[in-house]
Amino acid sequence: MNNFQLSLFLIPIILWIIINLIIVNNRNKKSKVKISFLVEAIKSSTNVVYKEKQMKFSWRQRYKEYISLIDKCDIYFTEMILVIIPSQSFPYSSMHAPILFTNSVVEIQQQYPTYKVFKPSEVIFKVSIKDEIEIRYSDSKYGHNKYQIRLKKLSNEERIIIKEQMKTIQLL
Repeated sequence: MNNFQLSLFLIPIILWIIINLIIVNNRNKKSKVKISFLVEAIKSSTNVVYKEKQMKFSWRQRYKEYISLIDKCDIYFTEMILVIIPSQSFPYSSMHAPILFTNSVVEIQQQYPTYKVFKPSEVIFKVSIKDEIEIRYSDSKYGHNKYQIRLKKLSNEERIIIKEQMKTIQLL
């Protein structure tokens, strides 16, 4: 392989990486603004905060299941809301839009109109895998999209506190 052939091979790869970095950087800026606005809005009523917790995010669209590269999250509890702020560290570090869980979806949607608000269809505290909590929900706009968040590697204390907080905001 001569230098010309090598450059024809490398140029598209380098361009693809640069374009992806620009797109991810732009999305990070937008997400950081949304996240900082939300965190400031709920700061006074936040009860419990967990930072950099491991998670697994997947969704099912009809009969296909997709697994996301999202691997970490921050968890905030207020009097009425569970806020999960997902982030991803591979292949690029990127932030994603916050996900709000509540029992009173309409009220919270009016309070925070730019965020997606869900009522979980099921919250499972795993018995066989003791350090996992699974939250399942579906999109009301597209009923066939079903999402699943698994909070992983939680200590026993964290599981107990999360369970109590979920009972407080009536998600269990």
